Amino acid sequence: MTINTDTLFTRIRCQAQDLARSSTELARRVGPTRGLVGLGLVAGAVTGTIVLVRYLRARADEQALAGEDQGTLEDTQGLEDPTTTSGRRHRRLSRARRRAMSAYTASH
Repeated sequence: MTINTDTLFTRIRCQAQDLARSSTELARRVGPTRGLVGLGLVAGAVTGTIVLVRYLRARADEQALAGEDQGTLEDTQGLEDPTTTSGRRHRRLSRARRRAMSAYTASH
């Protein structure tokens, strides 16, 4: 089965033109002020989502470290061995968590 690339590109071009036409029509109906407000809201939602995810990850790491400080720190043997479970887990730890774990093991 052969595909005629000229026909395919023509269809894609027509769809792109239709999309451009409809988005232009929408922009005219909405107006520049409401369009910028909408763009700002979308940018704020995206930024807020990123900040929220980072906050939740940092809080989870802090809670994990607090649990480790209470004596639940796993054995640090084999942390550098990539074939062990603890070695794979160690690679996935956040930078701050690795530093805290290193400080904890150095002090004990």
